[in-house]
Amino acid sequence: MDRPAAWRTIAVDLEAERPFRVGNATVDPLSREAEFPGGRERIQPQHLKVLIALVRQTGDVVTRSTLIDSCWGGRIVGEDVINRSISILRDFAERVGGFSIETVPKAGYRLLEEGAKGSSARHPLRWTLFAALLIAIAVGFWLAPRLLGGPDSRPPLVALKPLTSSGDPGTRELAAATGDALSHMMVAASFHGKLAWPATSKDEAKADLVLSGDVRRNGNTYSALMQLRDRRTGTLLFSQLYEAPVADAGPLPEQIGAQITSNLTGVLALMVLDRSHSRSPELAAEKLKTIAVTVTDDDPLISYKISNRIGASHPDWLLAQLGVAYDTAFALSSLPKAERQEAVQKARVAADKALRMAPDFGDTYAPWCLLHPSTYSRECEDRLRAGMEADPDAPFTPVFLSSLLYKVGRFEELSQFARTGLAGDPFHPHKLRRVIRTSILLGEKEEAEQLFAQAVRWWPKHPGLHWDRLFAYALTGDFDGAAKAIGQLPSGVLDRARSQIAAMLSAFNARDLVRLRAVCLDPKADFLARNYCLTALHRLNDHDSALQVADHLFPRVVGATPKEDEAIWLDDPSGGLEPMLSAPTAAWLRLDPKFLVFAERTGAIRYWRADRLPDFCRKRPEPICSTLIKFGRRS
Repeated sequence: MDRPAAWRTIAVDLEAERPFRVGNATVDPLSREAEFPGGRERIQPQHLKVLIALVRQTGDVVTRSTLIDSCWGGRIVGEDVINRSISILRDFAERVGGFSIETVPKAGYRLLEEGAKGSSARHPLRWTLFAALLIAIAVGFWLAPRLLGGPDSRPPLVALKPLTSSGDPGTRELAAATGDALSHMMVAASFHGKLAWPATSKDEAKADLVLSGDVRRNGNTYSALMQLRDRRTGTLLFSQLYEAPVADAGPLPEQIGAQITSNLTGVLALMVLDRSHSRSPELAAEKLKTIAVTVTDDDPLISYKISNRIGASHPDWLLAQLGVAYDTAFALSSLPKAERQEAVQKARVAADKALRMAPDFGDTYAPWCLLHPSTYSRECEDRLRAGMEADPDAPFTPVFLSSLLYKVGRFEELSQFARTGLAGDPFHPHKLRRVIRTSILLGEKEEAEQLFAQAVRWWPKHPGLHWDRLFAYALTGDFDGAAKAIGQLPSGVLDRARSQIAAMLSAFNARDLVRLRAVCLDPKADFLARNYCLTALHRLNDHDSALQVADHLFPRVVGATPKEDEAIWLDDPSGGLEPMLSAPTAAWLRLDPKFLVFAERTGAIRYWRADRLPDFCRKRPEPICSTLIKFGRRS
């Protein structure tokens, strides 16, 4: 519904606005160009309108409703749209200097002229959910300056061309919105390359990469074809068709923006390496495929085969060896059992080589963990922390460390690492899912649900986002949260888990133990469902059945020797430490004598010693903790 027509008296009309100064910049609304000492850039129309609305009332608070009236014509827009414009303008203020934009809680925003040329005043973080510093940077941007040196180590220039369309109003609007979303998201992520948007022919002539798109309408469907090319050779590096029903195309620009941004940030270094080391563009295209597959949770065997082919032909290329190490680990469960041992040995050689080649790059430390059984959790943690010490800006090491701490029940400590990983890459689905589950575990349910709602807007059918949300509610015993999560599962995502958890919840709510046992003690019960069953059976006082479920949830992964540990792991790489042992909802299990059996056979006892106790032994130690400490002293 539109707002009253009073907004028209204060609406921002770029064609009617005169040039003005803000901070150290002179801005021409007609051309949308801003000039300032050391640079010139073009401001997007919507952001420029917001800037003008703030400049009009410099020093005074401008409310959100005023911004909506003057910049969006009174139409209802989401808070994220306004937040994004303010975020972009704050980045602009940092580059220009001389002014800042202040958030006035529960009121609006205020533009402040600072008078000092080239001011370096810091602005609040874009992601107010998290207080972590923006220190996690993408692999590509880290590698370029540190590994290459010389004139070709400059940040890559990406020319984002205005998207074309079939010409009707709907496709024109969608094309403009998609370009806008892409530029916003590249800036909101730690985009340490250079972005030219909307790219001119001169920008394109200087660019390393050219990103283009075309939007069409086919009946009741919008389709957007996005393509990434190597400008030097014209080689097509990436091509993806995105589609959405005409009636539900609103989220499509942000989905394209999030998915391309997550893929693009990991490939920019490859472009630089390819240019500096005379790698072929075809090799860059092959590597980009592995990144796209990993991000979208597609078939990991595709990445594995590509990386092994590249690794064999380029034994002295760091990215090739890292690709072999990581992609083997990710694909291990999908490989035939007879091939796993040889694949792991090759991957370990590649991981060791990568670490020798770049010991000051933190993410070369993580593959060791992925290529060893979970019984080496203490050694894994030591390596990950060494990686972070060598390289505090490592983009993925904090994420791997957060996952390890999650499995051993150190939930409060893992939070900082999960959020650090997300801060520099806020659209990456694997980083989003870790923060969502951590927030639920720490009782920050409202914040978790807000982040989840945004994440599924970008990645509507990404199974990992839904899986981790459901698992976190199982770990907290929140059946209401589980029911909501089940109801929001898209068709085709976790269908088996949906069916079994729904049946479990129905039986539990009816206090029907017969039906509940039938679901929970079924040998083919889903892993997620079993985690809920553990709590449901306990709450209905069926302790024996709950312990039967626990027996399935916590299988033996610890052998009599390290060789046996490895054999068990290669047989089932997905087995290992389970966070349910440390979960808030499993406090009753930790009072049972069988708990120590479960903790020993999963390797948790090996990890838990006096110096690395789980959360349930820290602030308010549970009775079992004195026993765990005694075990640690004997280890």
